[in-house]
Amino acid sequence: MNELQYDLFGSIINNINIEIMEHGNFTGDSEWKYYNINSPFNRLYFVLEGLGHVRNKYEEIDLLPGNIYLIPLHTTYDYICNSHVKKFYLHFKSELFPGNDIFDNVHSPMSTPFDADLVDKLLNKVGSSNISDIAWCKAIFLDIIYSFITPHSYDTDRQVHTIIKYQNILNYIRNNSPAKITISQLAMQMNMSVSGFSKSFKLDTGVSPKEYIKKYILKAAKEILLVQDSAIKQVAYKLGFTDEFYFSRFFKKETGIAPKDYRYQNSMK
Repeated sequence: MNELQYDLFGSIINNINIEIMEHGNFTGDSEWKYYNINSPFNRLYFVLEGLGHVRNKYEEIDLLPGNIYLIPLHTTYDYICNSHVKKFYLHFKSELFPGNDIFDNVHSPMSTPFDADLVDKLLNKVGSSNISDIAWCKAIFLDIIYSFITPHSYDTDRQVHTIIKYQNILNYIRNNSPAKITISQLAMQMNMSVSGFSKSFKLDTGVSPKEYIKKYILKAAKEILLVQDSAIKQVAYKLGFTDEFYFSRFFKKETGIAPKDYRYQNSMK
């Protein structure tokens, strides 16, 4: 009797995390105009009717009916409609470990045609309370999202190595208030000295533990600011800051803009 197990498969599949931040049906007209939008999550648009445009100084993409568009996180575009557009949207993040999205290395929108019958069925089921319908929708969304992954969009070998080696601290960061986490706490999770852990982590990931935590805090802060209506004080406490003023100073120092201004400039559908 032989039994073959795939350790790498288990390490990856148990860490694939698709989180839907926002979703809904949207109909817009000529007032749908937003400029210099940069989001900490990916946007998936199913364009059903009309015509929209996504553009920056390098390119312009027409949002045409019958197509799905993936606009990757951390890219800056204007969103324009001159007459009418109807779309179903999903705002999501897709991480193999906290703070690192699978589409981090994608710098331009991608598109693919959709099957009209499949999308009709999908839109009929997203409003269901039946668990089998929701599970089916999730499977379809996963299939669509991962169809956009290219060999150049993700450094799989390096990220998988990181996941396996640093599983304990990645879970620790995900499950605790990031602003309260210290490097010594992370080193303890790895049973290493602070200096040994810091050196090893930077060698494997390209950033120091301190830089990684800072990046994670900023991404989480941007997500909360855009997706939730929480007051700045509540955002600060959710992330583990002692007060809203410390959080605001930190955010403005790292981004050049106050949290409330970031929310105002980047909120849209």
